[in-house]
Amino acid sequence: MKPFIFLLFIMASSYGSSTFEVKGKVSSKDNCNKPTQLFVSLGKNLLYQLEVPVNGTFSLQLIKGDYTFRASNKEACEGLRSNFKVNKNIKNLIVEIKREKV
Repeated sequence: MKPFIFLLFIMASSYGSSTFEVKGKVSSKDNCNKPTQLFVSLGKNLLYQLEVPVNGTFSLQLIKGDYTFRASNKEACEGLRSNFKVNKNIKNLIVEIKREKV
């Protein structure tokens, strides 16, 4: 009975909030080839961490808000999209990674 009540609570709390589909791609022009860790945050809260190949795509369901997309890999390639507003379905978010100069 407790799992059913918990599920009912989750459904009721999310009933009023709509989500938007965000589709994107991690790309590189700096010859970065290794898989990339993509971190998706809303404010100070990390929501997702996923692995995306370079030139690979991803798809997420997000609520309305300002998000930060940070990407990095083992080749010292990094990318950042901050203050990315989600208030509709997005089909072409590009996170460009570049090799960091050391």
